[in-house]
Amino acid sequence: MITIITFEKFFIKAFLFKALIFYTLFFSANVSALTINAETDKKSISKNETFNLIVTVDDNASADIDFTQLSYQFDILGNQRSSRLTISNGKKMAKTFWVLLLAPKETGTLTIPSFSYKNIFSSSITIIVTDNLGTTNNNLDNPDIFFEVITDKKTSYVQEQILVKARLYYRTPLANYENEGLKVDKARVEQVFEENREVNFRGQRYKLLEEVYTVHPQASGKIKIPIQTWRLEKPSKRFGFGNSTNPYIYVRSEELIIDVRPIAEAKTDNSDWLPSEKISLSPKWKQSPLQATIGEPLNLQITITAQGLADYQLPNLSLDQTSDFTIFEAQAETINIKSADGVTGVRKLNYSVIPRQTGQFILPKIFIRWWNVNTDKEEVSILPEQAVIVAKSSITDKIIEQNQALPITKSLDIKTLTDSTPIILWQIISSIFFIIICLLFYRLYKIKKNKIYVNNKSFTDNFKHSLSSQQKIIINNIKINIENNNWQGLRKEVISWGQLTCEDETLDSLNKLALKIPELSLHLKQLDNFLYGQQTDVSFNPHALLDHIKNYKINKQTTKKSVLKEIY
Repeated sequence: MITIITFEKFFIKAFLFKALIFYTLFFSANVSALTINAETDKKSISKNETFNLIVTVDDNASADIDFTQLSYQFDILGNQRSSRLTISNGKKMAKTFWVLLLAPKETGTLTIPSFSYKNIFSSSITIIVTDNLGTTNNNLDNPDIFFEVITDKKTSYVQEQILVKARLYYRTPLANYENEGLKVDKARVEQVFEENREVNFRGQRYKLLEEVYTVHPQASGKIKIPIQTWRLEKPSKRFGFGNSTNPYIYVRSEELIIDVRPIAEAKTDNSDWLPSEKISLSPKWKQSPLQATIGEPLNLQITITAQGLADYQLPNLSLDQTSDFTIFEAQAETINIKSADGVTGVRKLNYSVIPRQTGQFILPKIFIRWWNVNTDKEEVSILPEQAVIVAKSSITDKIIEQNQALPITKSLDIKTLTDSTPIILWQIISSIFFIIICLLFYRLYKIKKNKIYVNNKSFTDNFKHSLSSQQKIIINNIKINIENNNWQGLRKEVISWGQLTCEDETLDSLNKLALKIPELSLHLKQLDNFLYGQQTDVSFNPHALLDHIKNYKINKQTTKKSVLKEIY
């Protein structure tokens, strides 16, 4: 009995041992079949280039791989995942791919870490990042694409304008581009200019896409102009694996540091801090100050123009009331003029000046203190004293007018009308006077009618002459832009010509103008395609467009127009 029990124990142990060996061998075979591989399309890049990291798992992965460790040395610009299933000799083979677009954060020898999937690890990869200029070809002197971000100054005062220009030089065809715009901490940022033109760069012909931003720091210290990354799209939009190529090109700039100084200690008073290149004051009277009347307001407008400052930075100027004037301040008008040189703020201050008595009076001078960033000194812009002559009173004028309106009567000489005067003679004399008065009124009517007709004809001729002169100026500008290959300027002048010719300010695009003037539709569409098409439209002939505009102008001038109605 004891022998049987021992044999059964031995048999159970042997069975468990064989099961363990079978499970271990089976598990090892499955593990050995599961692999994870990581590879890059470049081993050495420049600091402003990007590269692809491809991670492959021989499995239909149900979960993502953790790539957070990459963020220490690289920016992850894109992450795409796809799966592929193939059947060979009746066996199913699944693969999962991750394609990451990476950009280095620093130079030197960087490491792509090992990634794990189901306790299987990939090999780490070493990437060499250099300071050399990144190009899309092997010619370092004349790259196909070159990107830079520059500023007009390295130091500035708080609230002073800093110009930041992002420039993309390219010779390869591009279908589109994307960027997130400029964002700077503790500063107000606004895009003020954008242009796409042809330029000479390093002795070669390039297309230049330029964006200009204004940055007004709101606090002193150091501010960073962050790295700018633009995604450029090539005409081919295929994307995938195998022989397909990535349709995107990524370009990056360097980080820039600006030293922002506090308000200058040499500032003399507690007025507004206005760091600018130039600030000017100009007055405008809407009535003549030499014809002022007591009790009637004179409208005065003072315009502040500041280069490098936005309208919200400009102050209001108060006019102090005196015993000679009552002054009311109306709503101010503001505008920002934007260009490649930055922003110019304009603030128009409106006042009503009401004289209190007759005589000659002086409005005191007005001044504004500001800091000249070019000379680094405080300056004062002064509006000189304004002379106002009050010669009459509105109340006195009304009394005079009423007195002049009173009829002046004389007593009749009763002796001239005696009983001996025949009644019929008086009737004849009255009839003659009535006929004479009627003839005089008719004559005055004819003179007034002829004068109105002459004035209307002169006004119409002057209007036509002015319209023709403006058209000639615009057509001459169109010709100059064609000769200088300034296609953006050509587009603006053509739109201005269309608005003037059609007398319609809503025609603010070539498409609207083409609908308004079908004769020019083909040439206008060719101009749009030439400027913004994916490929340059070689069929565009700007001189043909100019000829059509000239001919259309002649036809419009010979068109008959209705004559103004007569005014009685």
